[in-house]
Amino acid sequence: MEIKKRYNDLILLDDNKNEIGNLAFSIIEDKLIVTRPYIKPEVRDKGLAEILMQEAIEFAKNKKLKIASTCYYSIKYIENHKSEVKKLI
Repeated sequence: MEIKKRYNDLILLDDNKNEIGNLAFSIIEDKLIVTRPYIKPEVRDKGLAEILMQEAIEFAKNKKLKIASTCYYSIKYIENHKSEVKKLI
């Protein structure tokens, strides 16, 4: 599996380089705002959205951005991982 950045998306690729998911975000001022993670239905429930969220957090840290969200999944992820993201919220 591999994650690549494309515009304002993080793209999740399988071992054959096929896109199996993505995480869309916007950068506004000093915030990375997660707007939507998407995982193809046939590969859901394997923790792939979590992998994309972790990559978004690392991206925010590297760019010295705060992190926020407008979608249910990533709001819950941030709430459930406050110790991991406390400096970013």
